[in-house]
Parts: sequence; C-alpha cells; structure tokens
Amino acid sequence: MAVFFFAPLIRVKGWEYLIACRLFESHPPDLKGYITMFFEKIKKHIDNASAVSFDVFDTLLLRPYAKPIDVFYHIENQTGEFGFATERIAAEMRTREKNPGREDINFDEIYDEIDDKFKHLKQTEIDWELQVLNQNPEMKRVWDYAKSKNKKIIIASDMYLPVNVIKKALIKNEFADYDYLYVSGELAKTKHFGTMYEHIISDINLKSSKILHIGDNYHSDYKRAKKLGIKAVHYEQILQQFQKHNPRAKKLLDTSRIPSDIGTGIILSVSAWRWKKNVWEL
Repeated sequence: MAVFFFAPLIRVKGWEYLIACRLFESHPPDLKGYITMFFEKIKKHIDNASAVSFDVFDTLLLRPYAKPIDVFYHIENQTGEFGFATERIAAEMRTREKNPGREDINFDEIYDEIDDKFKHLKQTEIDWELQVLNQNPEMKRVWDYAKSKNKKIIIASDMYLPVNVIKKALIKNEFADYDYLYVSGELAKTKHFGTMYEHIISDINLKSSKILHIGDNYHSDYKRAKKLGIKAVHYEQILQQFQKHNPRAKKLLDTSRIPSDIGTGIILSVSAWRWKKNVWEL
C-alpha cells in the first residue's frame, strides 16, 4: 500500500504533515505482541471454518477519512462545487425516508433524488472512491492465510455503491480472488438486519457454524452474525486502534470536528496506516 498516496489530494502544508508523522509514529512496546496474538486467534478460527467472509469498507479497504461522509466534503473541496456535501448527505437521507420498507437503497436512487445541479457529480463520486480506497495490509495477511488454507472466500458489504464499482476497488487492491460477493444495494438484504447472512447460508449451502465472518461494525458484522450461528471476529478500525494507543491523536481529532474540516482526519488516518505498517515491520 502506498502510504503517501494521498499527498497530491490534500491541501496540507508539508511541515504540518511531517509534524503529524513525528507526533504519531510512536507505539507502546507491547503492541506487536497484541497484534501477533490477534492474528494467531484469527488463524485458528480460519482453520476451523469452511468459508471466510469479509466486510469491505474499514476492513479489507480503507478510506483516508475519520468519517465516511468526509469523502463528500473532500469532493466538494476539490471540485469547488459548494453545497455538494450537505446535499449529497441529505439526498441519501431523503431516499431512505421514501423507502421505509426496504433494508437498503442504491447509488442510482440517491442521484435520482439529489438536486439537479449536482447530478453531474455522479461519476465523479465513483471515480473518487476508486482513487482513494486502499488495501488494508493487515487484512491482506488474513486474506492470504485463508486462501493458503483453500477456504471459500465471501465478500459481504452493506453498501449503496454499485457492485461493479466494489469489484473494481477489490481488484485494484489485490482482493480479486473471491468466490462470492454480496452487496446490500443490489441484494436489498443487509447484514444490519441479518437477512444477508440468511441469504448467504442458503446460497452457499453451508452450516452457519462453518462460516467465519470478519468485520469492523460491532452490530452488523459481529452481533448479527453470531445470532445466526456464524463464527464472528470483530475487527477494530485502524484509526480507532491508533487513537487508543495515542491520546494526542484522539485529542486532536476530538477538537477538530467541524464537518467541512477534513484535513485533520486525513492526516490522522494516513498517519494511523503508517503507524500500523511500522508495527507489522518491527
């Protein structure tokens, strides 16, 4: 993964970025041991499973943002389309409110709802997502181990983006060799409500106890999976791990929560990736 991939995309003074890297590159001496234990625990779960299911966003793939909606503010900032972020967030909310009986909505529906003056940014948003999404090297290790054990690989994502976009993002980041792909925006079933898991169990014809699911959302990826008998591992997001081990990072993020101020979130996210990469290389 190119840790400095985002340097051309963010308007941050060079000295600010260097200071951030220096401030946040330290780590406690026991962290490598903790990560090794976590990896060994997942390996044991994989050994006992017939299929391994992965969440996508904040698990296999990472965005350089503190919050998912920051991508909209970043697009607005870079394109000069004032008001896009607020309207994009509102359009998604209106679309969901107009479809109360459905578990999820899709990307086309959001842009059908959005104000006409922003409809031309539909492809821009897709292109932007493909540009900023990066491989999580920690999960790549888990993926490679599962593949080495000849486990069936499942991708399960609660996401509005089109399936073909998610496929491109996975291929770009070396997660191409999977067996099944399920996306809520197309399937109209979600992990959040458990219906996607029910569909997966039926579709691949496996007992739930023989499936292992790994993801970052405690409710959707962990509690819902376990409720249906699926073995589950809750994966803590890298930025959250980083903040736990670096109070200065947490304090900086907590004091810069103006929605349109995404620079701090980008610096901290990329610094967190660098920090985790350095730990793995110890």
